[in-house]
Amino acid sequence: MRSPALTISPALPIRKPSVRPCWSDSQTGLSIQRRQASTGTCCATASSVPGQSVSTSRWGELPLVVDTSAWSRAHHPAVRAAWKHALLADQLRLAPPARLEILLTARDASTFDELAEELSAWRTAPLTASVVRAAEQAMGALAHRSAVAHRLPIVDYLLAAAAQEAGSAVLHYDRDYDTLAEMMTFNSVWLAPPGSLP
Repeated sequence: MRSPALTISPALPIRKPSVRPCWSDSQTGLSIQRRQASTGTCCATASSVPGQSVSTSRWGELPLVVDTSAWSRAHHPAVRAAWKHALLADQLRLAPPARLEILLTARDASTFDELAEELSAWRTAPLTASVVRAAEQAMGALAHRSAVAHRLPIVDYLLAAAAQEAGSAVLHYDRDYDTLAEMMTFNSVWLAPPGSLP
């Protein structure tokens, strides 16, 4: 099983590919790896949350903490070029909870090892005690809003809190981040417009 993450060939020092290229760009010498993943949802332009970037870049200039919903759709033709641009610009970050979700998609030891090696090349969005406290505070704020409003995936809280602490955005295809952005101070950035990707 292969994840949809895009990797850059060894010709560039940023990444080492872990599998055979399935797409390449002869003009730049880049090879893009495509893997199939079993988790995720959908995303493209910044959502309408306070502090939204007005950058000309598709997803803004802030570092982007990647949610599994974005990772699993990175191979889609509608977002592949923007993903490649963000990857080459060293804009993408991976928090430990998302890393674990991605590794969970591996169907065998070999795929797990390939994914683990590939993900090790990514910058990390740290999971600290203050990130956990911020996630809990956001959960509490949503619980006080209504009885079930706080019942969002734990990983979403942690990624939003990691982005908040780092002054980053979360790149996703999941409406939960728009809800969390109302309670926290991070930018909620859709990989593609809601409903536009499978």
